[in-house]
Amino acid sequence: MRSSASHSAASHSAASLAAARHHRVAALVVLFALVYLFAAIGASAAAWQRFAPETGPAASTYARWYVPDSAPLGEPLPAIIFLHGSGATPEVWFPFLTHIAESHGVVLLLPNALSPFGFGVGADDQAVDQFRELLAAEVMLDPARISIAGHSSGGAYAYVLGLAGTQRYAGIFSMSAPFRTVLSTGDDTYTPPVRLYYGEDDPNVQIVEPLTDMLDRLEVGWQLERQPDYGHNTFPLTTLPDAFDFLLAQRYQLGGPCFPTATRLCLRDGRFAAEVTWRDPRDRQGPGMAIPGGDDTTGVFWFFRASNWEMMVKVLDGCTSTDHFWVFASSATTLEYRLTVTDLQSDTEAIYENSLGQAAPAITDTRAFATCP
Repeated sequence: MRSSASHSAASHSAASLAAARHHRVAALVVLFALVYLFAAIGASAAAWQRFAPETGPAASTYARWYVPDSAPLGEPLPAIIFLHGSGATPEVWFPFLTHIAESHGVVLLLPNALSPFGFGVGADDQAVDQFRELLAAEVMLDPARISIAGHSSGGAYAYVLGLAGTQRYAGIFSMSAPFRTVLSTGDDTYTPPVRLYYGEDDPNVQIVEPLTDMLDRLEVGWQLERQPDYGHNTFPLTTLPDAFDFLLAQRYQLGGPCFPTATRLCLRDGRFAAEVTWRDPRDRQGPGMAIPGGDDTTGVFWFFRASNWEMMVKVLDGCTSTDHFWVFASSATTLEYRLTVTDLQSDTEAIYENSLGQAAPAITDTRAFATCP
């Protein structure tokens, strides 16, 4: 019996020692995993840059932006503006969005709401527009592939801005959003399609029917993902990649024949196209890179750096005054350039040139196109 008891105690001691070793190993694995995870998140956060303007509608807030390493050099890039929910910040979404930006080659812009209660309390529309302009000054964006997305209150504000705002968006993705009324769309020529996500355990899922009824009334195309056993802040691992696939498949389409590119501005509902080429004293030359303006009458071009705009171009409707469309342009340069503005409806051109070494004059051509209406 003693021998048996002694053997049993020894076996128990050996088993306890083995278990303790197992737990220590498991703890070390978990520790190393956590260290790796937090290091990855830290590296991810370090790659995100920050806008904090001192003036303008966004002066009291900030935005974070990310350009993936996978993005091709020298090509216009798609972008997604993502709006966080009430009580959150842009940084909360870094672990979820960074790797998707890399896998999809898309630029991300994450504004911070003006109010701690989320988007839509203050003049967030103007702040988002300002951040979008700041991003366009830093990164060569594809104007036909800029979309907007968001979660919770940010998701609701995303479909409000995307459908009724003044900026153009190719597509909209809204996650777990409450209901907000949109009475009409802001763009008569193109309405961005909407993708919706709701978990079945999310209280907001009850607004799916009135929301989709509203989208139908506005004649907006939509897709819906509903998932059982998910709540307001949870979602399957496939939800965000699928949503990004949806957004990147969209292209903003103008009513007119102009299609915007990295070097072509489309003005006045796509009827007019503006392009410019330049040459410097060292005989370097190339096309001007286009940045659309706040409305469809205006845009700018840069030659060397996206943050250094070289030329602003406007096409105005002067039909009631001079029976012509007008072209106004200004440029603070002494480079040689050739600006071509084309009325694609009538296939006529107006060309403006500046000689190398000459200070560029202001262009105020009130008889540019005798093609009214």
